[in-house]
Amino acid sequence: MHKRIVWMLVLLSAGLAALPGQQILDVPESPSTSILRHQLAYAESFDEVAQMDYAYLAYLERDRNSDEWSVIILGNRTGGTTYRPSHPVFARKCGEAARSGEPYWVHGFSMSPRPGDARTVEHRLYVDPLGNPTHLELFLVTRDSDGRPKEPVIARAPWPDLP
Repeated sequence: MHKRIVWMLVLLSAGLAALPGQQILDVPESPSTSILRHQLAYAESFDEVAQMDYAYLAYLERDRNSDEWSVIILGNRTGGTTYRPSHPVFARKCGEAARSGEPYWVHGFSMSPRPGDARTVEHRLYVDPLGNPTHLELFLVTRDSDGRPKEPVIARAPWPDLP
Protein backbone atom coordinates (compact mmCIF):
# COMPACT_ATOMS: atom_id res chain seq x y z
CA MET A 1 0.00 0.00 0.00
CA HIS A 2 1.27 3.48 -0.85
CA LYS A 3 2.68 5.39 2.17
CA ARG A 4 0.37 8.40 1.67
CA ILE A 5 -2.70 6.17 1.68
CA VAL A 6 -1.55 4.45 4.86
CA TRP A 7 -1.00 7.84 6.53
CA MET A 8 -4.44 9.01 5.41
CA LEU A 9 -6.02 5.89 6.95
CA VAL A 10 -4.15 6.52 10.22
CA LEU A 11 -5.17 10.18 10.25
CA LEU A 12 -8.79 9.44 9.41
CA SER A 13 -9.01 6.86 12.18
CA ALA A 14 -7.65 9.54 14.57
CA GLY A 15 -10.27 12.06 13.41
CA LEU A 16 -7.81 14.06 11.30
CA ALA A 17 -8.43 14.66 7.61
CA ALA A 18 -5.05 15.78 6.24
CA LEU A 19 -1.37 15.15 6.61
CA PRO A 20 0.42 17.62 8.88
CA GLY A 21 1.22 20.81 6.97
CA GLN A 22 -1.45 20.15 4.36
CA GLN A 23 -4.83 21.81 4.05
CA ILE A 24 -8.00 19.75 4.39
CA LEU A 25 -9.64 21.83 1.65
CA ASP A 26 -8.14 23.02 -1.61
CA VAL A 27 -9.44 25.38 -4.26
CA PRO A 28 -11.54 23.26 -6.64
CA GLU A 29 -10.28 22.78 -10.15
CA SER A 30 -11.79 25.22 -12.62
CA PRO A 31 -14.45 23.78 -14.94
CA SER A 32 -13.01 25.72 -17.88
CA THR A 33 -10.06 27.86 -18.90
CA SER A 34 -12.23 30.98 -18.74
CA ILE A 35 -12.85 30.55 -14.99
CA LEU A 36 -9.93 31.66 -12.82
CA ARG A 37 -9.74 30.64 -9.16
CA HIS A 38 -7.24 31.38 -6.42
CA GLN A 39 -7.13 31.05 -2.66
CA LEU A 40 -7.66 34.09 -0.44
CA ALA A 41 -7.80 32.68 3.12
CA TYR A 42 -7.86 29.40 5.04
CA ALA A 43 -8.80 28.55 8.63
CA GLU A 44 -8.73 25.15 10.30
CA SER A 45 -9.15 23.90 13.87
CA PHE A 46 -9.72 20.56 15.57
CA ASP A 47 -12.70 20.26 17.93
CA GLU A 48 -11.62 17.80 20.62
CA VAL A 49 -15.14 17.19 21.95
CA ALA A 50 -16.57 16.23 18.55
CA GLN A 51 -13.22 14.69 17.47
CA MET A 52 -13.25 16.38 14.08
CA ASP A 53 -11.60 19.12 12.09
CA TYR A 54 -13.43 22.21 10.94
CA ALA A 55 -11.89 23.87 7.90
CA TYR A 56 -12.92 26.86 5.80
CA LEU A 57 -11.40 27.98 2.51
CA ALA A 58 -12.13 31.31 0.84
CA TYR A 59 -11.25 31.74 -2.81
CA LEU A 60 -11.82 34.21 -5.62
CA GLU A 61 -13.58 32.99 -8.75
CA ARG A 62 -13.51 35.20 -11.84
CA ASP A 63 -14.95 34.60 -15.28
CA ARG A 64 -12.60 36.02 -17.90
CA ASN A 65 -15.37 36.20 -20.51
CA SER A 66 -17.85 38.26 -18.48
CA ASP A 67 -15.59 39.79 -15.78
CA GLU A 68 -18.16 38.56 -13.22
CA TRP A 69 -16.54 37.48 -9.98
CA SER A 70 -17.41 36.06 -6.58
CA VAL A 71 -15.73 35.16 -3.33
CA ILE A 72 -16.66 31.63 -2.34
CA ILE A 73 -16.19 30.02 1.07
CA LEU A 74 -16.19 26.25 1.38
CA GLY A 75 -16.54 24.29 4.63
CA ASN A 76 -15.52 20.67 5.12
CA ARG A 77 -18.17 19.91 7.79
CA THR A 78 -20.72 22.66 7.25
CA GLY A 79 -22.12 24.91 4.58
CA GLY A 80 -20.18 27.85 3.25
CA THR A 81 -21.26 30.95 1.39
CA THR A 82 -20.81 33.01 -1.74
CA TYR A 83 -20.34 36.77 -1.86
CA ARG A 84 -21.46 38.17 -5.23
CA PRO A 85 -20.59 41.88 -5.46
CA SER A 86 -22.79 42.31 -8.56
CA HIS A 87 -25.90 41.16 -6.65
CA PRO A 88 -28.05 44.02 -5.23
CA VAL A 89 -28.28 42.35 -1.81
CA PHE A 90 -24.48 42.60 -1.47
CA ALA A 91 -24.46 46.42 -1.68
CA ARG A 92 -27.50 46.64 0.60
CA LYS A 93 -25.89 44.49 3.31
CA CYS A 94 -22.63 46.47 3.13
CA GLY A 95 -24.57 49.74 3.43
CA GLU A 96 -26.69 48.46 6.33
CA ALA A 97 -23.59 47.42 8.27
CA ALA A 98 -21.97 50.84 7.74
CA ARG A 99 -25.12 52.81 8.65
CA SER A 100 -25.58 50.80 11.86
CA GLY A 101 -21.93 51.33 12.85
CA GLU A 102 -21.10 47.63 12.57
CA PRO A 103 -17.59 46.90 11.32
CA TYR A 104 -18.72 43.74 9.49
CA TRP A 105 -21.65 41.57 8.48
CA VAL A 106 -21.92 37.78 8.63
CA HIS A 107 -23.10 35.81 5.61
CA GLY A 108 -23.86 32.16 4.95
CA PHE A 109 -23.42 29.36 7.43
CA SER A 110 -22.66 30.47 10.98
CA MET A 111 -22.55 28.89 14.41
CA SER A 112 -22.89 30.90 17.62
CA PRO A 113 -21.75 29.76 21.06
CA ARG A 114 -24.43 28.50 23.40
CA PRO A 115 -24.41 26.97 26.89
CA GLY A 116 -22.32 23.81 26.80
CA ASP A 117 -21.04 24.39 23.27
CA ALA A 118 -18.50 27.16 22.66
CA ARG A 119 -18.07 26.48 18.93
CA THR A 120 -18.24 29.59 16.76
CA VAL A 121 -18.11 29.90 13.00
CA GLU A 122 -18.54 33.19 11.15
CA HIS A 123 -17.75 34.32 7.63
CA ARG A 124 -17.31 38.07 8.10
CA LEU A 125 -17.09 40.81 5.51
CA TYR A 126 -15.67 44.04 6.97
CA VAL A 127 -16.75 47.39 5.57
CA ASP A 128 -15.51 50.97 5.92
CA PRO A 129 -17.81 53.77 7.19
CA LEU A 130 -19.08 54.29 3.63
CA GLY A 131 -20.04 50.62 3.21
CA ASN A 132 -17.15 49.63 0.95
CA PRO A 133 -15.79 46.12 1.61
CA THR A 134 -12.27 46.17 3.08
CA HIS A 135 -11.48 42.57 3.99
CA LEU A 136 -12.86 39.10 4.51
CA GLU A 137 -12.42 37.16 7.74
CA LEU A 138 -12.91 33.51 8.59
CA PHE A 139 -13.51 33.27 12.36
CA LEU A 140 -13.45 29.85 14.00
CA VAL A 141 -13.56 28.68 17.64
CA THR A 142 -13.48 25.01 18.57
CA ARG A 143 -13.31 23.26 21.95
CA ASP A 144 -10.60 21.57 23.99
CA SER A 145 -11.18 18.14 25.53
CA ASP A 146 -12.90 19.72 28.56
CA GLY A 147 -15.35 21.63 26.34
CA ARG A 148 -13.70 25.01 26.93
CA PRO A 149 -13.23 27.31 23.94
CA LYS A 150 -9.83 27.23 22.29
CA GLU A 151 -8.17 30.43 21.08
CA PRO A 152 -9.94 31.69 17.95
CA VAL A 153 -8.46 30.84 14.58
CA ILE A 154 -8.75 33.91 12.38
CA ALA A 155 -7.81 34.09 8.72
CA ARG A 156 -8.08 37.41 6.87
CA ALA A 157 -7.69 38.52 3.29
CA PRO A 158 -8.01 41.95 1.70
CA TRP A 159 -11.19 42.33 -0.30
CA PRO A 160 -10.36 41.95 -4.00
CA ASP A 161 -9.94 45.26 -5.80
CA LEU A 162 -11.83 44.31 -8.94
CA PRO A 163 -14.48 46.19 -10.98
